Order: sequence, then structure tokens, then C-alpha cells
Amino acid sequence: ASHTYADGPDTYTITAYATDDDGGIGTATLTITVNNVAPSLGDVSATSVNEGDDCILTGTFTDPGVEDTFTLTVNWGDGSLPETFEYAAGTTEFSELHQYLDDNPSGTASDDYEIIVTIEDDDLGSETASTIVSVYNVDPTPTISGLPDVDEGALYTLTLSFTDPGTDTIVQWQIVWGDGDVDTFFTDITSASHTYAEGPNTYTITVYATDDD
Repeated sequence: ASHTYADGPDTYTITAYATDDDGGIGTATLTITVNNVAPSLGDVSATSVNEGDDCILTGTFTDPGVEDTFTLTVNWGDGSLPETFEYAAGTTEFSELHQYLDDNPSGTASDDYEIIVTIEDDDLGSETASTIVSVYNVDPTPTISGLPDVDEGALYTLTLSFTDPGTDTIVQWQIVWGDGDVDTFFTDITSASHTYAEGPNTYTITVYATDDD
């Protein structure tokens, strides 16, 4: 005879009864230990993303203990604290989100992070796997504002700002004033000034912002 025990570790006593054709009954017992089996991970993968976007981490897991519940621990590899996620008995897959704020280190167009995943059942059996996520830099978007006109020989002030989906900083501003002059600032600034020598004329100002990637 065969039997499947749904969960371990545990100790069970098996009792067997044998009845002969005269109605006599005999018994025998056997004590067995059912060991826990750790869950097994498979198909762990992560979507590549632009900085500031959410990565989708997916995977599957199996466990012969049909009554086991599970805890998934994820180290996202970007310096943030590990996260834990709980799953009920019978669960066989997971899908979780994480926002990557920047591609580190600086000075690169993209960087890879190793995501380490551990699945643990309620009997402390566990397995660990890893996958790689690529995070890509996104160019900053500069914004400029200033008065629509200025007298020749007077100081004209331009206000600068930028947006970036990552946590990048600006390491260089370049301002092309349109009259042949170009100013470059190797730091983040919020304004710049220029004197136009002669008018009347119309100039187009072009600004370039470079982030630390």
C-alpha cells in the first residue's frame, strides 16, 4: 500500500489491522518521520527598464508539500532594503514590481543589477536564485525662460531648470546665445546672464544639459 503525506517535517504512527477469516484481528504499528522538502525556483527573470521605471520580476516555484505557505525575499541589488512577499499554499508563481531610480555608477549609458531571490516555505526550507536587470539612462529635459526682449548692451538673464526620471544630477550646462557666444558651466546652475552687443536683432538661444551618466 502507498500513501502521500501532504506536509513535513512531522512524525506519524502507522497502525495496520489484519483480520483473518475467523474474525480475529491483529495489529502492527510503525513510526515514520516525514521530512520537509524545500521549494524549488524556476524561470526567474526581470524586464530591462529606463531609470525611474518599474521593473517586473517574475518566476515560478514548486513544492511537494501542498500545505506549505511561502515567503519570497528579494534583494533588488540597487542598495534598497530587501523586500518580502507572502504567498498562500498552492501558489506556484510570482510577479513583483520595483522602481530603479538610477543607473549606477555614474558615467554610463546603462548598468546591470543582480537581483537575488529566495523562496522559503513555512518549514524553513528554501532555495535561492538570481537574475540580471539592465537599467538605462534617460536624457535630462532642460527648460529655459527669460524676457522676450532686452536692450542692446544690457544684461539678459536666462533661468534654467531640468527634469529627469532618474536621480541624476546635471554636470554640465552649455548655452549657445545665438550671437556667436557660447558659455559652458561644469556644474548645475539655475541661471546665466549674457550681454547682447548690438540690436535690433533676433537670436535663438539653445541650451544643452548633460547629466552624470
